[in-house]
Amino acid sequence: MAINRIGLIALADGPAQDEAVKRFSNFVNDCKKEDGSTYLVASKASKCKVLTDVPGSQAWSVVYEITFASEAKLVANRRRLVIRDMEYYQTKDPIYQELMRQAAEGKATGFIAVSAEF
Repeated sequence: MAINRIGLIALADGPAQDEAVKRFSNFVNDCKKEDGSTYLVASKASKCKVLTDVPGSQAWSVVYEITFASEAKLVANRRRLVIRDMEYYQTKDPIYQELMRQAAEGKATGFIAVSAEF
């Protein structure tokens, strides 16, 4: 099964939301490994509207989904999930590293990501 990463971003500014949607939607083409190979199967993003909220949650305004090429594999002797492509994205991809740098500078007031197999 493919591994999907789904995230929500809180951006107050309309043009910043548009830029985030554009960037995340293009990740499938822009994110490459060091050897130039692709490791994403799909990426999409959209502005979103919060339908249910609890006090104290973020003003989520952009949602994205990334599908990784490698599947999840359980390493039996270590009892942990190995997801090579998602690990590369999280720790080495320069596009993602730049995104995290911008988030640290306060361009987003909130950022959350989860992964799942569908």
